[in-house]
Amino acid sequence: MFLLRFKMPANMANLSDRVITQPLAESINVRELPGFVINSKETPAQIRVRPVVGGEPEEVMTLDQFRTEYPLLRCKMIFARELFEATNPGDAASMGTGPTFEELLEFAGEYVDTRVQIAGDSEKRDIGIYFWSRKALDILETAIRRLSRMATLESREKLFRVCCRFIL
Repeated sequence: MFLLRFKMPANMANLSDRVITQPLAESINVRELPGFVINSKETPAQIRVRPVVGGEPEEVMTLDQFRTEYPLLRCKMIFARELFEATNPGDAASMGTGPTFEELLEFAGEYVDTRVQIAGDSEKRDIGIYFWSRKALDILETAIRRLSRMATLESREKLFRVCCRFIL
């Protein structure tokens, strides 16, 4: 669930915290997001991959090695992890105020399946290559941030209406 939390003012403590929830899949229509084409002409021949532990040194692989070691599901999971890190900065994940990893995995997977096309010798799993995942991450992160801004505005409106009713 994509959660948006806001606290009522202290003088309205009896109204307690309000939480607005809505599944990410119901909030953003993936089929309306811009797609793109993974083109083998633009795919780098040498791929740098982040190690499982630590950030350095990066491993450099050929495209064939990458495709052997990174099946499509693994690429989607890496893609979802990067989206999770971008949309749940710092303590947001522990506070439960952003999309869950599971939601993002489903969201990212649907995006790859429906909006990412391939050309030439490319394969869908090439989405795991930073060059291509960065393009998709920009699109998905923008969609989630827009949703968050819209939810914030809606919750402020609802809060204002509740406050007005409470005051009157």
